[in-house]
Amino acid sequence: MLRLFHALTRHRCVRFLVAGGTSATVTVGTVFVLTTFYHVWYVMATAAGFIFAVCVNFALQKWWTFRERDIAKVHTQSVHFFVVNGINFFLNGLLVVFFVEHIGLWPVAAQVCSAVVLAIESFIAYTYIFRPRGDAPVTVDVPYA
Repeated sequence: MLRLFHALTRHRCVRFLVAGGTSATVTVGTVFVLTTFYHVWYVMATAAGFIFAVCVNFALQKWWTFRERDIAKVHTQSVHFFVVNGINFFLNGLLVVFFVEHIGLWPVAAQVCSAVVLAIESFIAYTYIFRPRGDAPVTVDVPYA
């Protein structure tokens, strides 16, 4: 079983998805624990779960998914990472409203669609944030018409 896990997680995209799933589990688990055992208001528990999950996600994405070990860049990377996640927090709401109100999707389906869009966007952003030192930003050469 462990051998299968290592074989699957050789690929960065798989590690990205596992890290994201772990973060989602941390969010739900935090909300569950805070609301059930500590009787914290669900809105505050959700905010705490989101913040805790972003911290866990940062560690997993930096050191495991992208295998970026440079400690000197952790401050800058964490700021960029939290900015991306803050923007995604608001984009998620906008996308869900768009998918429900304009496309006519069921809210849960809208959330799944939003999660897919934001996962793609996040993967691209994290690739930039966690690129090894000395690498030039990824560029695409487009021939002029």
